[in-house]
Amino acid sequence: MDFYNKYKAFKAGQLTQKEIEEFVTWMSSREGENIILEEIEDDWNLLDAKQATDETRLESILTKITEETREDDNIQPGIGIFTKIAATIALLAMFAGLTYLVFPELVSLHQAQHITKSNPSGQKSTHFLPDGSKVFLNAESTVSYLEEFEGDVRLIELKGEAFFEVAKNPEKPFIVKSDNISTTAIGTSFNVRAFPAESILEVALATGRVRVESNGSGGGIYLNPGEKVTYSDVSGVATKSNFDFDEIIGWKNGLIKFQDANYEEVKNRLERWFGVKIKSNKNPSKNWTYSGVFENQSLEMILEGMKLTKNFEYKLERKSVEIMFN
Repeated sequence: MDFYNKYKAFKAGQLTQKEIEEFVTWMSSREGENIILEEIEDDWNLLDAKQATDETRLESILTKITEETREDDNIQPGIGIFTKIAATIALLAMFAGLTYLVFPELVSLHQAQHITKSNPSGQKSTHFLPDGSKVFLNAESTVSYLEEFEGDVRLIELKGEAFFEVAKNPEKPFIVKSDNISTTAIGTSFNVRAFPAESILEVALATGRVRVESNGSGGGIYLNPGEKVTYSDVSGVATKSNFDFDEIIGWKNGLIKFQDANYEEVKNRLERWFGVKIKSNKNPSKNWTYSGVFENQSLEMILEGMKLTKNFEYKLERKSVEIMFN
């Protein structure tokens, strides 16, 4: 790759880590210093004049900096280039706010990066956030956040289900955004269930206090320990009620509890929990429900327990389950 194409790729953030290191090393050489400063000047000259608050003054500044960096031939390679570029960029930013337009890859080096943690079906995980908060992430779930929380909030984005143990910080609220719902806490623990394929979103509070609101609505619903709010994407209605801890939050401790769950609920939960696909020879009756508790048990043991009361047979082969209703 010739210099011009490599320079464009560097600015666009398209180089690999190794290529970036090689390019930076080259920029630190005498040849690299001269060429890169010329390219920066060319980039500047190509900018639309209306983007500058005082074009004549800025061009004068850039010319002066360029001349000064070429005057001293005794500057050691590896020291001069970033000092010079940094001075150029800083002045441009101070007078016109054009740092990103001139050299966007240098700006990105100082921006906090997004971190994303995801689990496939059949897998759960635990993660610590930058503030010390703890996240228990369920299967088929994704959580994302900045590697360093910026501003006056700690913002988390969630798809799926997670239990949060929030480090207390009254000056910086902890906010979980999931679909159309935002949950705000300071120091507390709560569960959020928001799978994209499900029309119901649920927030359940274990300790502390949280506010749950539909995005942009203001106000919100406050929860006390033992309370949950259920929001329907279909009706747009939010309902507050009490909840059973084992049924809603037991998953993080290896507990599966079904309470009058219909067939689809049981099927979806087992598929997600064990990473399998379940099919049946026919649909059960409309009033089919199941109640039961299983703690750290295999799928086979759960199916064996269920079939005793629900009158079905099953065939389990690796990641596939066939339910045969009589």
